[in-house]
Amino acid sequence: MQNSVKFDSSTYMMNKHPECYDSMASKYEAYRCGMLIGPLLEDEQQEIDVLRVLEELGYPMQETGTYFYKDIIIKAKQELQKIYQKDPEAKEEAEANLSKEMGNKFSQFYFDIARNNLDMGLKTFHSCISLAYQNRIQNPMNINLGQEIGVDGFGDYKGEALLIANYMLTKEDIKSQPPVKVLGTRANV
Repeated sequence: MQNSVKFDSSTYMMNKHPECYDSMASKYEAYRCGMLIGPLLEDEQQEIDVLRVLEELGYPMQETGTYFYKDIIIKAKQELQKIYQKDPEAKEEAEANLSKEMGNKFSQFYFDIARNNLDMGLKTFHSCISLAYQNRIQNPMNINLGQEIGVDGFGDYKGEALLIANYMLTKEDIKSQPPVKVLGTRANV
């Protein structure tokens, strides 16, 4: 018998109202429409960047699970930043531990987000994310971005979160580096 995830009707209702669970839902909508008033804080910009990537990967922006998934990716990115600051010998073991912890739905990693930050149960938290993950196939995906990140055909949102976090961290590092001048090109002649 196949082991399937069961959702109750309250999870479906909750998943249809992201603005009730994350203020970034309305800010991201305003950002998408070009109606965002005022500058964003650094944390808000980071959340917008993650949401933009998720939208390009086909995640439904009108579902609460997408915004919960954003929180997972941001926390994974923060954990990866800590790991990359360690010495090279400890880095590999720390990455493996993070991957193992993220593979367990009931780990402290998810508990910190769901219970401590959102005051909700882990099953409800993961159910909303699973719905958004399943519903992403209804939206067009940027295939090139999916291949660049490595999520095309991965099949597990927990593992994909780590890939997306690593991609976001890599893109952030590239942005922070000064532009390189190439001598001998027409622009510099």
